[in-house]
Amino acid sequence: MKTPFIDTELTTVTAEQWEEARRVLPAVRELAANPDRTRAQVVAAAAALGCGPTHLYALVRRYSADRRLTSLLPQRPGPDRGYSRLTAQVEALVDEAIETLYLTRQRPRMTDLVLEVRRRCRALGIPAPGRKAITARVRGKPRREIVARREGRKASRDRMATAIGSLEAKADPLFLRRAIAQIKWSPTGHSKSLPGDAKS
Repeated sequence: MKTPFIDTELTTVTAEQWEEARRVLPAVRELAANPDRTRAQVVAAAAALGCGPTHLYALVRRYSADRRLTSLLPQRPGPDRGYSRLTAQVEALVDEAIETLYLTRQRPRMTDLVLEVRRRCRALGIPAPGRKAITARVRGKPRREIVARREGRKASRDRMATAIGSLEAKADPLFLRRAIAQIKWSPTGHSKSLPGDAKS
């Protein structure tokens, strides 16, 4: 997770910067809470805020990782400690490619995303990040959001329910006893030995 601002750094934030963070917060919060957001929605919100969609994607990404007002303050120069060494321009470009290409119902492959990021970087004349860095950006997103955007909300709910059910079953002593009984006893009623069972 992104290293938060510390108190000494907050003292350098101007009143105008705080006000700007509060101004964009409602729109950013609404987009971050919507895993089915479309590019058209982001573009419309960016137009209303008077900024570009790439900048707004960056704000949404930062707020999703750290849901505090400070995440919407201007970023410190240089890479964040323990976070990403990509430049702000490349970070925003990768995030927009993930949003508009990878997190869609067409379910493109990671290779497709990497090629698209490289194409966009080449068009802007900037160095493209490596596949590892792009993959890390995707993995930094909540798994539930990825499934919901690529496969639909129902698939996301079904996977979550399956995972929870599996964990509950494993934690249920009665389930474990029944599972052991099914293994130890064959349909003919003869006991099957298990690793660690005492020899009769």
